[in-house]
Amino acid sequence: MFRIRIFIAYATITWIVNATKDQAFYGQFLTCPTGWLKWQESCYILLPRKMNFNNASRVCNEPGTTMIVPDSQEEHDFIWHKMKIWMQQHGAVNDSDLQVWIGCKNTDTSQLRCQGETDIHTYRNWGPSQPDSESERCVRMAEMFGGKWGDHSCGMLFHVVCERKANFPGHCRSLAHFVRVPQTCLLNHDYKSSHVRGFEECALMCWVEPLCYSFNLLHRGDGELICQLNHAGIAEADEVHVDIQNNCSLYIK
Repeated sequence: MFRIRIFIAYATITWIVNATKDQAFYGQFLTCPTGWLKWQESCYILLPRKMNFNNASRVCNEPGTTMIVPDSQEEHDFIWHKMKIWMQQHGAVNDSDLQVWIGCKNTDTSQLRCQGETDIHTYRNWGPSQPDSESERCVRMAEMFGGKWGDHSCGMLFHVVCERKANFPGHCRSLAHFVRVPQTCLLNHDYKSSHVRGFEECALMCWVEPLCYSFNLLHRGDGELICQLNHAGIAEADEVHVDIQNNCSLYIK
């Protein structure tokens, strides 16, 4: 039990140090459907016609897809820059044409409720004197605010952008080469640990690294997954390091 606690602590510390670097590196393997624009771990597409907010919400409401909801200034700037170009390519010629719905509504208490989120949305980028009307609940990016946000009545017709998460290729032949040993972890042979979203992400991390001979996929009680890359497989390890754990699976290259 003591060794397991050391492992979890080490994995957590390593993840904090390497998370940004790993996300940037492995993000290059993520893909978007044809016609979608990729940025980091997300995909975006501008729909061909303007809609009111409710219709935009309905059209973008596919599994794993919502209207755009910027989470940071960096994401906002990327979306506005790219979508402004796309809108102009679709015939936008003046400031009133260059407006895009955001998948958020302003509440009575001036808080933002956004699609796909259960908590109050913390990032916001309001334009000057915005929001300025209690009757205008829907939110859009607008050229008249330099790309920043403004409230508006939900029935107005603006451009629509849908957003979804990028994914790893669904049929990577290389990933099929891993042999799974369920309820087993290889201890004391790891050299890198990261939080991951699933098997494919962890397998790809191991596949692209020559030092990796196997990996542990550890399921934590809160639903998180920890990928632990090992510089050995079962054949190279002492049997005392092969531990039975219900919440772990060992995958061998």
